[in-house]
Amino acid sequence: MRVAAGQTVLILVASGIEAATAALVLGPPDPALAIQFLGSASPTVVSVLAGLRILIWGAVLLTVVLGLLTAMGTVQRTAQRLQRSRAWSGAVLASGLLVLALGWSHHQADLRLSMSGGSVPEARSELGR
Repeated sequence: MRVAAGQTVLILVASGIEAATAALVLGPPDPALAIQFLGSASPTVVSVLAGLRILIWGAVLLTVVLGLLTAMGTVQRTAQRLQRSRAWSGAVLASGLLVLALGWSHHQADLRLSMSGGSVPEARSELGR
């Protein structure tokens, strides 16, 4: 049994909206910063956010690919299992909530560095410049 035409359109629209929202909120992932997060003994906030951004992009892309495969009907048995178990809906909801949470935290976070305990000339003298 193929997925009905209305369901196919709905799946494609949902996948497109989710990918566009992720692109708008998350922006492109930065693999260099994520690798810095994985390889550093003391990761920075920026590298942690880069690692989370890549993880969330992976979830978004997985749901988009599953949606496209379901819409194309190439994985008919998988599509029927996904529809029955509601895993598809759960994956779309979870990745959408992750995008929303990361976007909210990104806009709420103050990532500016502040100087405390000294001035720029003092720092330069400590570094020997």
